[in-house]
Amino acid sequence: MPSDTPPSDDATRAETTRELAMALGRINRALARAYPGPLATGALSALATVVREGPIRVGDLARREGLQPPNMSRIVAELEREGHLERHTDLDDRRSVYLVVTEIGQATFDDVWERRSRALTEGVRAMDEPDQQTIRAMIALLRQLGERIERRHDNP
Repeated sequence: MPSDTPPSDDATRAETTRELAMALGRINRALARAYPGPLATGALSALATVVREGPIRVGDLARREGLQPPNMSRIVAELEREGHLERHTDLDDRRSVYLVVTEIGQATFDDVWERRSRALTEGVRAMDEPDQQTIRAMIALLRQLGERIERRHDNP
């Protein structure tokens, strides 16, 4: 039997966050199905981070991806074997090594990004204009949300 009392703010927030997480997950899965790409999800995510952030240490990449260093080392080894990443020694500190995207890695990332973007474009195009305007307005909010979450987890 439905209650006549409105849900508490905390209950509403919890439901909103659950629904948002489920919607974002569904979009990501749909895009991955639209074009799976040549890499496993974790490898593609790591490659995307190196593309986006430039040269990065393995430990920093593991933190950014939320993985333990041994797991990230396995992913990096796979990406190196397939020619997507290279290790470069830091000239200022010869003990430090940075991961750098290769031409193959950049081309793979660009291809996956382009194909998945096309699938997303088709989905947005199928919406009516008011819904497209809502999506455009949501983009800034979703970016802000992502930045807040990253700041909170990068600086506990």
